[in-house]
This record gives sequence, structure tokens and C-alpha cells, in this order.
Amino acid sequence: MDKEKANFAALQASLRNSALEKSPNLIKNGGFVTRKSLEQCSSELLAEFKGKEFNGNTILILAAGLGIDDWAFSFSFNKVVSIDSDFELNAISRYNFEVLKRNNIQRIDVNANDFLENNSDLFDLIFVDPDRRNEKGRQILLSEHQPNVVELLPKLFSISPKVLIKCSPLYDYEMAISEIPNISTIYSVSKYGEMKELLILAEKTHFEGRISIICSDILKDKTSISFKTQDQTDVNFKGTDEVGAFLYEVGSCIVKMRKHHQYASELNLMALDVSVAYYTSNYSINKFIGRCFKVIKSMNYNSKDCIKYFESLQIKKANIKARGLKFNTEELRKKLKLKEGGADYIFALPHKNTVLLIHCTY
Repeated sequence: MDKEKANFAALQASLRNSALEKSPNLIKNGGFVTRKSLEQCSSELLAEFKGKEFNGNTILILAAGLGIDDWAFSFSFNKVVSIDSDFELNAISRYNFEVLKRNNIQRIDVNANDFLENNSDLFDLIFVDPDRRNEKGRQILLSEHQPNVVELLPKLFSISPKVLIKCSPLYDYEMAISEIPNISTIYSVSKYGEMKELLILAEKTHFEGRISIICSDILKDKTSISFKTQDQTDVNFKGTDEVGAFLYEVGSCIVKMRKHHQYASELNLMALDVSVAYYTSNYSINKFIGRCFKVIKSMNYNSKDCIKYFESLQIKKANIKARGLKFNTEELRKKLKLKEGGADYIFALPHKNTVLLIHCTY
């Protein structure tokens, strides 16, 4: 084995565990990755979510990277045309498509601008996953990404009625509305409760209409649960003075879109404070997007009284969160003299001009 092959084998070995977690089908079938492509690619679960949401005859994928999204879309589109300017990565991707037995993916060595200048084909959907890094580091605005989808959008609409853009989970959806015209739908996607992707769907024929918002959480059994609404929706905020038998923490995909009060209201949950995404009720909800905790005790926060309470129960460690307060989670942990972990959960949040402490189990 020559040095180059030995280095490549060593790289694959060093990345195997991370790659197996993110792309198990690829690795189990003998596929390869690079360090950068592994960091930037979608996980298979997120790619499969997109593949289930969209289908058609042909899809064009710009800045395709490792090709996990190519793979997922190849099950819902008859033909996938995938382009990237990284020749070495493209060679790896083509090999991966072979071992995964996906023969309807065409990977082309070209950058987005050059491809669009010479292309005359039409597509049912264009998917863009732009590179968010430049010489200044990670960029958030779509206009600062490569390719610049804001600049390219008129040209993209000339060959496809729909353009789907993958954005950073840090990107604000109101910024998307100011940067991108013709937005019809925004997808906020979390995996196991953690915010992962913001997807912007722009449609050539969608003008001054309301924008649909779909908040979805991918569960560990690979299914997903979703909440659908619109960008301009009135909310009936329902507050309460009492903490019920259950405490609800709304999921990050909904909080990202600032739709937590609406979601809770539609489920008849009662709000504890307008500044936090925590709610309460006396009943449990199946398929809730977020987490539901069983309340053991709620009390006004006083460090001495709270310490005595936890000592009486011989609780020495707990999972603690402080939200909407002048002090943070770590400061609260020190005041309560509790270590991290265990089966107990403690939430501190504002309520009726005081600090409410809620002791729960999950």
C-alpha cells in the first residue's frame, strides 16, 4: 500500500464512528467520506425527511457535497442531476452512489454559475445547499453563501418552478423573508428535539400570499411529527396562576419560528409566562412536539428553602434549566448546590413577578 492509500485508509478509520452515526447506510455499504464533507452534509434522517416531502421527475442539486441529499432524493425523483466543483469529492460521491445502488444520480464536475450558463434543461425542483464558509469564517446570510442563491434566483426560476434552499439553523426566518422573494413555505426541522435545518421553499408563481410554516421533529423511531400554521396567525394567549400535573417544554423547531404560544394554545395548554416556552395542564398529550414532564412540586424560588427541600428528598444532582431570568442555569445550579444529571428535572422561570421553581420527572 502506497503512502497516499495508507493516509486515505487512516482518514476513513478516524472518521468512521462519526460517519456511522450521521450516515449509517453509506458506511455499512462501504462508502467513503472526507472530513469537510462529513461536517457539512445532512444526516441520512434529515435527508430522508426532505426526500419524503418532495417528489417529481427531475431535480437539480447545486453544491451537492458528499451527496447524502442526492441519495435521499433519488428515491422520490426519477432523475437527480447533482453538481459540485470539488473533483475529488465528486469521485468519492460517484463511488458511493455505486455501492448504494443508486443509478439515477448524475454527478457533474462544475460550479453552479458555469452550469447555469450552459444549461437548457428544465427541472421540477432545484435544491440548493450553499457553502456557508468563506475566508472570514461561517456566514449566516444567504447572500454571503456560495453559490449566492439570492442573486441566482431569477435564473433558477427560468428552469424550475420551485427552489428549495437549505439554511443554517441559526438563520432567522424573518431575514429569509427579506432576502428571498416568492417564499411559499418555510420548514423548521429538528432531530431528537435539536434544531437542525431551516428550509425555504420559493415558488415562481407565489407572490403576495401568506407563507405556510411547517415545524417538524424527527423522532428516534425515524418517524416525524409536525405542526402546520402560517406566518401571520393570531394567538389566543392563555395564562394561568396554577401549575398543573404536567409541564410542557415546546420543541426547538416551533420556538425557532416563534410559534410556541400558538402551538400551546391549540393544544389548550396554559402559559406560565409570555417570555418562555413552558406551559402546563392536568393531562398528558401524545405526540407532543417537545417534552412533557410530570410535576412533583412547584414553589416560589428561595435558595435556602429549595436547598432544604432537595436535601429532604436526598436529591444531590438534577437536570436544571433557568429561562427568562436575570440569572442563568449554571448560577442556579451553584445556588442549589446540585450536580448535573440524574432522574430529576428542575425548571426556574418567571411567573407573576416572581421566580417559579418546578421540580419534575421525565
